[in-house]
Amino acid sequence: MIFFDSSLIIEQIKNLEGIKSDKDLAQICGVPTSTLSNWKNRNAFPLSVILNFSEKHNVSLDWLITGQDKHSLDAMQQLVLTAFNSLEDKKKLEAIAFMTGLGSNSQSNGQTVHGNVQNLVGRDVTINK
Repeated sequence: MIFFDSSLIIEQIKNLEGIKSDKDLAQICGVPTSTLSNWKNRNAFPLSVILNFSEKHNVSLDWLITGQDKHSLDAMQQLVLTAFNSLEDKKKLEAIAFMTGLGSNSQSNGQTVHGNVQNLVGRDVTINK
């Protein structure tokens, strides 16, 4: 099992959740208070808990572990990413084709974009949900 320094992670989680007590933190992490106490005493925090919290609360691992977000997105980038994530797979491929310039020749009818999407489908293109 991989562990990280617990003091900063604990503070980050508490600040994000707006809590102060270890009892509340243990509840959020889904562990008994004694387990949290052991993590604090050993100054270690399990990676699985960090990853679960990060995913569940949609926070950067960089921020959670170090307190710094190396790749923060501005408001426009967040809007684009949110819109992109809501698309179905075919539409995601069309958006990728358009944004990478593959469809730049067909602003009027969309045929080239569709054709280029078909070309992408045969290649190593993976979209994770």
